[in-house]
Amino acid sequence: MTKSNLLSWGILTEKEGRILPTNAFVLLTDNDFLQAKIQCAVFRGTTRGECLERREYTGPIYDQIDEAYNFVLRNIRYGAKYSGLYRVDDYELSIICIREIIANAVTHRSYLNPGCVQVAIYDDRLEVTSPGMLFGGLTLAQMREGYSRPRNRAIANAFTYMKIIEQWGSDVPKMVKACREFGVGEPEFLESGMDFRVNLYRESADFTNHSFIMERLPVYGTEKQNPKGITAWPAVNNTTQTVGNTTQSVCGPTQTTRNTTQNGGVTTQIPTAPMSDYDRQILQAVKDNPFISQRELARELRWNVDRVKYYMKKWKDKGGLRHVGSSHKGYWEVLVPME
Repeated sequence: MTKSNLLSWGILTEKEGRILPTNAFVLLTDNDFLQAKIQCAVFRGTTRGECLERREYTGPIYDQIDEAYNFVLRNIRYGAKYSGLYRVDDYELSIICIREIIANAVTHRSYLNPGCVQVAIYDDRLEVTSPGMLFGGLTLAQMREGYSRPRNRAIANAFTYMKIIEQWGSDVPKMVKACREFGVGEPEFLESGMDFRVNLYRESADFTNHSFIMERLPVYGTEKQNPKGITAWPAVNNTTQTVGNTTQSVCGPTQTTRNTTQNGGVTTQIPTAPMSDYDRQILQAVKDNPFISQRELARELRWNVDRVKYYMKKWKDKGGLRHVGSSHKGYWEVLVPME
């Protein structure tokens, strides 16, 4: 990355011989804009009547995308589908589509609007709302065909370079294709008031449809499972915690702290938030065998390799897992305390 790249993208600007940061630079670094955050929540039923859990993510906008994406995966179902004679373990929604929807909401939202990007999970759908309608006269029909008029060109340039989004205009056709291949309904695109909204409907919302067999729900708080496989959450008082760049307003009694360890003179922030069953399984497996490979982990846990890669990357990014040594002869260190 060079200064010339950042200047050409509009992340830096030159005035009177001085190199200055633009708003895009701020959003990608310290991000002190109050409206530039993602609010995530899980609701009981199909309306916002009863909140089960709420999180708010701030900080660099690319980090927010990862946090919101992980929030969704923790709160949707993971189980087995059967295609003919073959069993396939996967999430109930296309993870490609989930990430694309959130990334596009952050990339193309109006940062002049005082609202926030909102990611809401209902019994029947994932709903992502971004402030600002389609930009530059772009229509819903044109957008579905792959046309693009980015509102925030500097951010779009940076995210394309970082491979968070693909080339302008390709994301929506990619989402539609991913849903078709995954076997769920296509995303629903709506302009609602001054906002833009995408709905992705959950296959397991129809509990008479037995093509999706629930095996294990993400463990979060004091969640229970009733005989129909529907998640039931007890109603408790709201609490709010602030952790680094994350403000958590949680409808269940959870607590997040932040530990600091020294590793060879390098300070690492260790998250100690409650972990799901999947987090515990993979971290315990790595702790028991630090020299294990990702393919060996997949065989041992009976997961697919992509799922192993997702959780390994998740904890590496959080600072709870690190690899020491070369890729062939190195080993893993679990830095996060196991519950």
